[in-house]
Amino acid sequence: TQMGQSSLSEYESGKREPRLAQLQALAAALHRSIPFFLGPEPITSEAVLWRKMPDLPVAQELEGRFRRLCEQYHNLEMWSGEHLLTELPFENGTPERFSYPQAEALAHKMLQRLQLGNRPALALLSALEERCGIKIFHLDFEPTGSAACTLSATFGSGILLNSKSVRWRRNFDLAHELFHLLTWRVFQPARNGAACEAARDEKLATCFARHLLMPSEEVKSIIGDISRKQPL
Repeated sequence: TQMGQSSLSEYESGKREPRLAQLQALAAALHRSIPFFLGPEPITSEAVLWRKMPDLPVAQELEGRFRRLCEQYHNLEMWSGEHLLTELPFENGTPERFSYPQAEALAHKMLQRLQLGNRPALALLSALEERCGIKIFHLDFEPTGSAACTLSATFGSGILLNSKSVRWRRNFDLAHELFHLLTWRVFQPARNGAACEAARDEKLATCFARHLLMPSEEVKSIIGDISRKQPL
Protein backbone atom coordinates (compact mmCIF):
# COMPACT_ATOMS: atom_id res chain seq x y z
CA THR A 1 0.00 0.00 0.00
CA GLN A 2 1.45 3.35 -1.12
CA MET A 3 0.93 6.41 1.06
CA GLY A 4 1.59 9.97 0.10
CA GLN A 5 3.36 12.54 2.24
CA SER A 6 0.10 14.42 2.83
CA SER A 7 -1.58 11.25 4.14
CA LEU A 8 1.30 10.56 6.51
CA SER A 9 1.16 14.15 7.75
CA GLU A 10 -2.57 13.84 8.44
CA TYR A 11 -2.04 10.56 10.32
CA GLU A 12 0.65 12.17 12.47
CA SER A 13 -1.49 15.22 13.24
CA GLY A 14 -4.57 13.15 14.04
CA LYS A 15 -6.67 14.58 11.22
CA ARG A 16 -7.16 11.13 9.70
CA GLU A 17 -6.85 7.54 10.86
CA PRO A 18 -5.20 4.95 8.60
CA ARG A 19 -7.13 1.94 7.37
CA LEU A 20 -5.98 -1.50 8.50
CA ALA A 21 -4.06 -2.16 5.28
CA GLN A 22 -2.25 1.16 5.64
CA LEU A 23 -1.50 0.47 9.30
CA GLN A 24 -0.07 -2.92 8.36
CA ALA A 25 2.10 -1.28 5.72
CA LEU A 26 3.38 1.27 8.25
CA ALA A 27 4.13 -1.45 10.77
CA ALA A 28 6.04 -3.48 8.18
CA ALA A 29 8.02 -0.46 6.94
CA LEU A 30 9.00 0.59 10.47
CA HIS A 31 9.48 -2.94 11.83
CA ARG A 32 6.86 -2.36 14.50
CA SER A 33 3.80 -4.25 15.65
CA ILE A 34 0.32 -2.84 14.98
CA PRO A 35 -0.38 -2.48 18.75
CA PHE A 36 2.63 -0.13 18.88
CA PHE A 37 0.58 2.44 16.94
CA LEU A 38 -2.59 1.89 18.94
CA GLY A 39 -1.27 2.50 22.45
CA PRO A 40 -2.41 5.49 24.53
CA GLU A 41 1.08 6.92 24.92
CA PRO A 42 2.74 9.20 22.32
CA ILE A 43 4.82 7.25 19.81
CA THR A 44 8.52 7.57 20.50
CA SER A 45 11.52 5.98 18.85
CA GLU A 46 14.12 4.53 21.20
CA ALA A 47 17.67 5.75 20.59
CA VAL A 48 20.11 3.18 19.23
CA LEU A 49 23.73 3.84 20.14
CA TRP A 50 26.27 2.48 17.64
CA ARG A 51 29.94 1.85 18.25
CA LYS A 52 30.52 2.06 14.50
CA MET A 53 27.41 2.81 12.49
CA PRO A 54 26.92 1.03 9.16
CA ASP A 55 26.15 2.99 6.02
CA LEU A 56 23.00 5.04 6.63
CA PRO A 57 20.42 3.00 4.66
CA VAL A 58 21.73 -0.20 6.24
CA ALA A 59 21.80 1.38 9.71
CA GLN A 60 18.18 2.49 9.47
CA GLU A 61 17.08 -0.97 8.40
CA LEU A 62 19.06 -2.63 11.19
CA GLU A 63 17.77 -0.23 13.84
CA GLY A 64 14.20 -0.98 12.81
CA ARG A 65 14.79 -4.73 12.94
CA PHE A 66 16.58 -4.41 16.27
CA ARG A 67 13.74 -2.47 17.91
CA ARG A 68 11.20 -4.85 16.43
CA LEU A 69 13.05 -7.90 17.80
CA CYS A 70 13.24 -6.30 21.26
CA GLU A 71 9.53 -5.54 21.16
CA GLN A 72 8.63 -9.07 20.00
CA TYR A 73 10.81 -10.63 22.69
CA HIS A 74 9.15 -8.40 25.28
CA ASN A 75 5.71 -9.45 24.07
CA LEU A 76 6.65 -13.13 24.31
CA GLU A 77 7.84 -12.56 27.87
CA MET A 78 4.60 -10.86 28.82
CA TRP A 79 2.39 -13.50 27.17
CA SER A 80 4.28 -16.35 28.82
CA GLY A 81 4.34 -14.65 32.23
CA GLU A 82 8.13 -14.82 32.33
CA HIS A 83 8.99 -11.15 31.98
CA LEU A 84 12.39 -10.40 33.48
CA LEU A 85 12.91 -6.76 34.38
CA THR A 86 16.22 -5.20 33.46
CA GLU A 87 18.40 -5.37 36.55
CA LEU A 88 21.45 -3.21 35.98
CA PRO A 89 23.24 -0.89 38.41
CA PHE A 90 22.86 2.21 36.26
CA GLU A 91 25.46 4.90 36.83
CA ASN A 92 24.61 8.56 37.37
CA GLY A 93 26.65 11.71 37.10
CA THR A 94 28.11 13.94 34.41
CA PRO A 95 30.28 12.88 31.43
CA GLU A 96 33.10 15.22 32.41
CA ARG A 97 33.54 13.60 35.82
CA PHE A 98 33.44 9.96 34.71
CA SER A 99 37.05 8.72 34.82
CA TYR A 100 39.07 5.71 33.65
CA PRO A 101 39.54 4.48 37.25
CA GLN A 102 35.76 4.68 37.59
CA ALA A 103 35.34 2.54 34.45
CA GLU A 104 37.79 -0.01 35.85
CA ALA A 105 36.00 -0.06 39.20
CA LEU A 106 32.68 -0.57 37.43
CA ALA A 107 34.14 -3.57 35.59
CA HIS A 108 35.25 -5.15 38.87
CA LYS A 109 31.81 -4.50 40.37
CA MET A 110 30.11 -6.25 37.44
CA LEU A 111 32.53 -9.18 37.70
CA GLN A 112 31.35 -9.74 41.25
CA ARG A 113 27.70 -8.97 40.61
CA LEU A 114 27.42 -11.34 37.65
CA GLN A 115 29.65 -14.00 39.24
CA LEU A 116 31.57 -14.45 35.99
CA GLY A 117 34.32 -16.58 37.50
CA ASN A 118 37.85 -16.81 36.18
CA ARG A 119 36.79 -16.97 32.50
CA PRO A 120 34.42 -13.99 32.18
CA ALA A 121 34.09 -14.15 28.39
CA LEU A 122 32.59 -17.63 28.53
CA ALA A 123 29.86 -16.68 31.00
CA LEU A 124 29.04 -13.08 30.04
CA LEU A 125 26.38 -13.74 27.39
CA SER A 126 24.24 -16.06 29.51
CA ALA A 127 24.69 -13.88 32.62
CA LEU A 128 23.42 -10.78 30.83
CA GLU A 129 20.43 -12.61 29.38
CA GLU A 130 19.43 -14.68 32.39
CA ARG A 131 20.34 -12.41 35.31
CA CYS A 132 20.05 -8.92 33.85
CA GLY A 133 17.18 -9.41 31.41
CA ILE A 134 19.12 -7.91 28.48
CA LYS A 135 17.82 -8.92 25.06
CA ILE A 136 20.77 -9.89 22.85
CA PHE A 137 20.51 -10.44 19.10
CA HIS A 138 22.93 -11.36 16.32
CA LEU A 139 22.40 -9.90 12.83
CA ASP A 140 24.51 -9.62 9.70
CA PHE A 141 25.94 -6.09 9.37
CA GLU A 142 27.60 -6.51 6.00
CA PRO A 143 29.34 -4.61 4.57
CA THR A 144 30.14 -2.37 7.57
CA GLY A 145 29.25 -1.79 11.19
CA SER A 146 29.93 -3.23 14.63
CA ALA A 147 27.67 -3.42 17.68
CA ALA A 148 24.81 -1.35 19.07
CA CYS A 149 22.61 -1.07 22.15
CA THR A 150 19.32 0.50 23.14
CA LEU A 151 17.34 1.18 26.30
CA SER A 152 13.56 1.48 26.41
CA ALA A 153 11.05 2.14 29.14
CA THR A 154 8.82 -0.40 27.38
CA PHE A 155 11.01 -3.40 26.59
CA GLY A 156 14.11 -2.76 28.68
CA SER A 157 17.65 -3.04 27.36
CA GLY A 158 18.96 -4.68 24.22
CA ILE A 159 22.30 -5.36 22.56
CA LEU A 160 22.85 -6.02 18.86
CA LEU A 161 25.97 -7.92 17.74
CA ASN A 162 27.40 -8.55 14.30
CA SER A 163 26.92 -12.23 13.49
CA LYS A 164 29.83 -12.02 11.03
CA SER A 165 32.31 -11.13 13.78
CA VAL A 166 34.55 -13.80 15.24
CA ARG A 167 33.79 -15.05 18.76
CA TRP A 168 36.39 -12.99 20.61
CA ARG A 169 35.20 -9.86 18.81
CA ARG A 170 31.59 -10.49 19.80
CA ASN A 171 32.66 -11.04 23.42
CA PHE A 172 34.46 -7.71 23.40
CA ASP A 173 31.52 -5.95 21.73
CA LEU A 174 29.16 -7.45 24.30
CA ALA A 175 31.24 -6.05 27.18
CA HIS A 176 31.64 -2.76 25.34
CA GLU A 177 27.88 -2.32 24.87
CA LEU A 178 27.25 -3.34 28.48
CA PHE A 179 29.23 -0.28 29.55
CA HIS A 180 27.04 1.95 27.39
CA LEU A 181 23.91 0.53 29.00
CA LEU A 182 25.31 0.97 32.50
CA THR A 183 26.25 4.59 31.76
CA TRP A 184 23.24 5.40 29.57
CA ARG A 185 22.03 8.14 31.94
CA VAL A 186 25.50 9.68 32.02
CA PHE A 187 26.48 9.85 28.35
CA GLN A 188 23.40 9.19 26.21
CA PRO A 189 21.68 12.58 26.73
CA ALA A 190 24.72 14.29 25.22
CA ARG A 191 25.19 11.73 22.43
CA ASN A 192 21.49 11.61 21.46
CA GLY A 193 22.00 8.31 19.65
CA ALA A 194 24.81 9.57 17.41
CA ALA A 195 27.69 7.23 16.60
CA CYS A 196 31.18 8.53 17.28
CA GLU A 197 34.13 6.17 17.57
CA ALA A 198 36.35 8.93 18.94
CA ALA A 199 33.92 9.94 21.69
CA ARG A 200 35.27 9.80 25.23
CA ASP A 201 32.70 7.25 26.36
CA GLU A 202 33.91 4.89 23.61
CA LYS A 203 37.40 4.97 25.10
CA LEU A 204 35.97 4.45 28.59
CA ALA A 205 33.92 1.53 27.26
CA THR A 206 37.09 -0.06 25.88
CA CYS A 207 38.74 0.34 29.29
CA PHE A 208 35.72 -1.25 30.97
CA ALA A 209 35.62 -4.17 28.50
CA ARG A 210 39.31 -4.89 28.93
CA HIS A 211 39.07 -5.08 32.72
CA LEU A 212 35.82 -7.07 32.61
CA LEU A 213 37.10 -9.72 30.18
CA MET A 214 40.70 -9.80 31.41
CA PRO A 215 40.71 -9.02 35.15
CA SER A 216 44.23 -8.12 36.25
CA GLU A 217 44.40 -10.60 39.12
CA GLU A 218 43.38 -13.49 36.89
CA VAL A 219 45.88 -12.48 34.21
CA LYS A 220 48.66 -12.32 36.81
CA SER A 221 47.65 -15.75 38.10
CA ILE A 222 47.76 -17.27 34.61
CA ILE A 223 51.15 -15.72 33.89
CA GLY A 224 52.43 -17.05 37.21
CA ASP A 225 51.20 -20.57 36.42
CA ILE A 226 52.89 -20.48 33.02
CA SER A 227 56.13 -19.24 34.51
CA ARG A 228 56.19 -22.01 37.12
CA LYS A 229 55.63 -24.66 34.48
CA GLN A 230 58.47 -23.46 32.26
CA PRO A 231 61.55 -25.74 32.55
CA LEU A 232 64.67 -24.16 33.92
